[in-house]
Parts: sequence; C-alpha cells; structure tokens
Amino acid sequence: VKRAAEMSVKSVILCVTVLSLALSAPARSTKSSLTSSIPNFRHRVDGFEVVWDASTAVLSLHVAEGDAALALWATIPATAFLSMHRSKPDVRMEAAGNFRDQKQWQKSGNPKTTAQTLDSVTPFGNTSLLLSGTLKPAPHILPPIHSTPKYAYNVTFFTVPMESGTLRFNVSVQPLGASTASSSLDSEFLELTYACDADEQFLGFGEQYTFINHKGRRIPIVNAEQGIGRGLEPLTDILNTFAAGVGGDRYTTYLPIPHYISSRSRSLFLDSTAFAVFDLTAATAVQVQVDTTVGRQVAFGVVAGRTPLEVIEKYTGAVSGRMKPLPRWATGGLIVGLEGGRAVVEANLEKLLNASVPISAVWIQDWSGITTNGFGTRVYWNWAADEAQYPGWADMVQSLAKRGIQTLIYTNPFFCPTLTPTCNASCNQFTELKDRDLLVRDSKGDILMEHSGTADMQFGMLDVSNPEAAEWMVDMVSTSVLGAGVKGFMADFGEYLPYDSKIKTGNPQLLHNRYPHLMAEIYQRAAVKAGTAEPLWFVRSGSQRTPGVAPLFWMGDQLVSWDTLDGMASALTAQLSAGLSGMALSHSDAGGFTMIHDGLDKLKLGYTRTPELLARWVEMCAMSDPILRTHPGNQPTKNAQVYDDDRSMAHVARGARIHLALQDYRETLMEEAYNTGAPLVRHLFLHYQEDLMVYQLQGQFMLGRDFMMAPVLKKGKASVELYFPFGDTWIHVWSDRVVVGNGTTVLVQAPIGQPAIFYRQNCSQSALQAAKNLQSLIEGSDLSLANEEVRD
Repeated sequence: VKRAAEMSVKSVILCVTVLSLALSAPARSTKSSLTSSIPNFRHRVDGFEVVWDASTAVLSLHVAEGDAALALWATIPATAFLSMHRSKPDVRMEAAGNFRDQKQWQKSGNPKTTAQTLDSVTPFGNTSLLLSGTLKPAPHILPPIHSTPKYAYNVTFFTVPMESGTLRFNVSVQPLGASTASSSLDSEFLELTYACDADEQFLGFGEQYTFINHKGRRIPIVNAEQGIGRGLEPLTDILNTFAAGVGGDRYTTYLPIPHYISSRSRSLFLDSTAFAVFDLTAATAVQVQVDTTVGRQVAFGVVAGRTPLEVIEKYTGAVSGRMKPLPRWATGGLIVGLEGGRAVVEANLEKLLNASVPISAVWIQDWSGITTNGFGTRVYWNWAADEAQYPGWADMVQSLAKRGIQTLIYTNPFFCPTLTPTCNASCNQFTELKDRDLLVRDSKGDILMEHSGTADMQFGMLDVSNPEAAEWMVDMVSTSVLGAGVKGFMADFGEYLPYDSKIKTGNPQLLHNRYPHLMAEIYQRAAVKAGTAEPLWFVRSGSQRTPGVAPLFWMGDQLVSWDTLDGMASALTAQLSAGLSGMALSHSDAGGFTMIHDGLDKLKLGYTRTPELLARWVEMCAMSDPILRTHPGNQPTKNAQVYDDDRSMAHVARGARIHLALQDYRETLMEEAYNTGAPLVRHLFLHYQEDLMVYQLQGQFMLGRDFMMAPVLKKGKASVELYFPFGDTWIHVWSDRVVVGNGTTVLVQAPIGQPAIFYRQNCSQSALQAAKNLQSLIEGSDLSLANEEVRD
C-alpha cells in the first residue's frame, strides 16, 4: 500500500510537471519544415534565375549567368521560408512621437504556422514565375490556447522595366477556411526566413545612430523620435520615469529604411511602409517580419552587384531615387544658426563677419515667434513671420541677399492652437485647418492634440492623406514660408502619426512610416510653385523613396555630448549608415541641439555645450558634411555659441575655411552621387570589403574615394587613431607624412584646427587640388589654432 501511494504521488507530480511545461511552452514545435514533390527546376526571369533543388529542398536566386559569386539569396535546407503568426499589436506610442517595438511576436503561445508546402510552379515565359503552396501549423501536443488558420500563398518573381539589377518578388497569403483565432491577437505577421553565412556582416537600414554592423541585432522599421539619451544612463531611465519612451533606445530612429547590404554584396529590401523587423540575431539565418494586419501582400526585392558600390548604384536607380547636387551658394561658407529677434541676429552676424568668418547664409529658426517652457526656447508653430520679433522681415531678408547672404528658416506639419503675445494674430493657421477639417483626428473622432517636449507645447497635425490638406500646405509653404525671398528651410518632424488615428483616406498603420515622405513631396511641390531659384530644404525623417525627393537630410536632434548613443559620435554613425540606403547627402547640427540645464544639472546630470565640443563638432562637419550649419540649441543662452568670443569665432572661421577648401572636390562627389548613388561620406567597407577590420570601425570615414578622415570624438584629446587597410598609400595633409596602408592603426596628432585628414597618393585631380587648398591653410594666423587646446 505504501509503495502504491508513493507511485501515485509521483504520477501526479509527473502529470502536473508535463502539463505546466506544455502550457508555458509554445503550443507546437518551433522547428519548421518545407516539403514538396516538385522536381528540380531552373527558371529564368529576365537576367535572373530561380532555382529549386529538390534533394535539399532549397530555393535560391542567382544572376542568369550562373556566377556563384553572384548568388543572391537562398532558403535554409528543408526549412519553411514563409510562415504566418499572430500576436498582440507590436508597436505602441509610449509618448508623443515615441514609438516602440513591444516584441509581442516573441512571446510564447502565439499561434504560428511552421509547415510549408510548395505545390505548384507556373512560369510565364521569361518574364515572371509563380510559386504556390500552403502554410500550416505543426501537429499539436495539447489543444492550443489560440488556434492557427491554414493559409494559401503565392510568390511571384518578376522584374520591372528600367530597374537594372533588381529582382522583385511579391508574397500574398490568404486564410483557408474560417479563423478561430482569439480577438485579443489582432496583429498578423508574415515571416520571410532565409540563409546567411555565419561570418556575413549586415550594414544599412537607414539612419542608425548606434551601430554600423547589425549582425546579431534586431532592427525595427518604425519612424519615431530618436529619444534623448537612447540608452545613455542614468539620463535615459530618468527621462522615461517622467514620460515612457522619451529616452528612446539604441534602435529608435527618425528614418529607418528596410534595406541592407551585406559583406557578401548581398542586398534585400522590403518595399512597404508597414511596420517590420529585420532579425539578424541567428548566426546563419535572417528573418524579416512584416505586419500584414492591414494587407496580406508584401513586396520584397533583391539587388545584384559584385561590390557594395555597385549594389548602391542598382538600388538607388531602381528603388530610392538619387539626390541632386546642391546649389553652390549653399556650400560656399558657413550657414550660421542665429535667433533672438532681428536686432540680435544682425548684431551677432556682424560680429562673425568682422571676424572674417566666411558666411553663405543665416538659418533663423525662430522667424515665426517663440514660446518658452521647461524644454527651453521653442519655435512657435504658426508659419508666418513674427513682425514683433522680426520687424521688416521682408526687408531684412532682401538686405542680406544683396550682401550675398541667403536666409533659411524652419517649418513642420504641426500647428499650435493659440498664439503667443509676440505672434501676428492675423493668421491663425490651426483654426483655419480645424474649420476646414484638414487635421488628423484621434481614435474617438476628435481633433488629435499632441505635445512636444513638454505638455504645454500642444499642436494639431496636418492630415497628409487628404488631398485638400496637401494642396493647402503647398500653397502656404510657397507663399508664407518661401515668401520675401527666403531660400529654403529645415523641414522638421513627420514621425508622430498614431497607429489608431483617423485620417481622410487610407490606413494610419501604413501611413505612419510614409507620412514624412508625403511631406517631402509637399515641400518639393511648394518650392517649385514659389519659383525659388536654387532652393535648399532639408528633412530629418522620410521613407525608402525620400532620397529621390529631398535635396538634403540632417541627422536630427543630438544631445550636446561626445557619446556614441546620442552625441556627436552618433551623428557620424548615422551618416555612414544612411548613405548605404540612398541618403548620399546628409549633415548634422554642428554643436548638437538637445541641452539639459534646468533641473537635472543640479543633480550633475545636465548636458551643456562646451567650447571644446562646439569646436570639434564644427571641425567634424567641415570634413563630413556637404553644408556646414550650426545650431544655437534649445537653450542657447546657457550654452557655448560660435559668436561668443574671439576664440570661438576663430574656431568656426577655421572650420568654414576647411569646408571651403573641399568645395570643388565635393561638387565632383555630388555629381557622382547623382549618377551612381554613391554617398559622399563613406564607410570604409565600400572600398575595402575584404578587410574584416573595417566592419568594426565607426569613428573614421572616407570622403569619396580619395580622402580618409577621423574627427576627435573624445573630450580633452588632441590625437586620434586611424586604421589604414591594405592597398593604398596615404599622405597627411598638414605634415606630408606618408602612411602605407598595410592593415595597421596609426596614432595621428589632431590639435584643434588640424583635424586628421589624409589624401590618397594616386588620387583624382580634384582631390589633389583640395589637398593643396587645405595645405594653404597652414600659412598665416590660422596656424596658431593648431597649437591650442580648448579648456572648458
């Protein structure tokens, strides 16, 4: 009896253990399978081949010549390359503009298909190929909590005329039979899974601020505020305590692009504005997860190229579009950020001119009036000149133009409901848009009122899905913003559309990532309508095709710090990353933007711009950026400015002359970018793909093919290390020191005024002339700056 009782207890324990494990684990095996009775085939689709190997159950894509070096894509042997799963919504707006990936898809128990069949292959001549089959759940160990429907799928491979080197494939899925899934699982995802090499590296994905190489990482594709701190602690946690999501993380970005280039010159893109994730965490697999809740058709493409630069050429020619050269006036001197009213702007401008700073334009952010809150001094979002702050606005703009100094200003798609005492109340744009029903509405149907920075900075958002609203914005920008002879503007924001908002046409989940691109199209039309000669406007956000529309990108609002997460170093990382996906022309705010002084500074957690940081940032932009533009910041009176004193003005004058010395060389690079898509600022892997060391580099870059540069990215340092790959010989512009590239790292002296710049021994004529221009700066009073170290 005792033995029987012991056995009964053990049996009960065993049953409970098995049951608890089954309930806590996924409802079915996570291992997927691909089965088919179709024999081997090799089908040509224009210049490509789609190949099926029945013995290994592998589908692969190649160039038609069968060159193994140009194998483009392959599935994992006997493993499903398509699957569907359901989960709770994956993206949540934690605070205004702060959208975060909630990783709901990773939670156990979510229903998912794991068995794929390939049932039929239908060729249509040599122009396209249709594959069809089913997606099914694996057999259940126990009854599932949420059941998974079966799906029928089609994959169509095809090419598009005039898209050289690009093979597209569209995936469509449809449920078979009635769905019994729980209503709580109201998001649906398509997964595309395929093979990669264990040592294959992945670069790209638009503006990525923290990492260049994304192997082992998971990249969400959702436009959002980048956050303040982005993982810099304890700042990020403190800010998130007051407003969840405001701090951001290492992957939050204004402009993610669903496209990469690998170290094998393989390249895949997703042609959709739906929320997606590129999961590169597995050693030998890539998985792309796309939200198909509002549409079960997903478009992908692969790009054929023997080198990364060839891939970029094909991708920009077929998908993103290419950026045009900037007007010469924009690259001919400093674009200085000034604000504070006409008298203050003119006084500080004269100080800089008297200090012999070459200036091409003034950028006046607060032209429409200001409001002050806990975040600092903010531009008031009613897009008409504030005549109280800038009396005789048109006269001021035209007077500057006669002196060869252009005027740039600021705008965005947001509108404040009330006017400050200094604003011209004759035109309340928010009221007009509200009365005409041209603003986005919230989930309840009321006018959506968001806030920025602090709760008292409230605004309504233009409904770009409404053609009438788009036309209104074109008219307003062409007359009010670009009136009086203004040459251009910063086009801010665009990432704030909530997923549950109500818009005139379309679905907000698909419009969210597309919203900033539609705004770019509006700005482009407005510039044409205004008839502005050689206009310049620049955006911080966009989508995959925005490089074909916007003249210039800027990297958004960095913290006034040195760090790699949200400071000066992160701006350079974002530029290098962005250039791989079509954003060939980009720049950052020289000196940064986000300053934290009131409150947190008392806890020694404030961030204030120092003269040294400002000098080094100007120096970096002088080397890397097509335009050299400074920003006063959000708390300008408490932070170092370029016009503060003689030393500061000497530093910015030196930076502007370095930038000017490279002007003609940059123009050749801009022509190259327009013809081939090649970015001006280049990560070394574009020219040294076989050198494994370059994939770890983020602090140095190439300007075109012929210059190697590295800014000083650490406080108090007067030297910097540069890595020189095998194959080229380099000459230091300031000392004529020769460095033979042999895979070694060299310490280079880089005091303020002489940043680390090398030119290639066998460089182009334009690069050689640029090097001579730089060397001419050694002579004269500027040399003293090279022996100076700024002390804060």
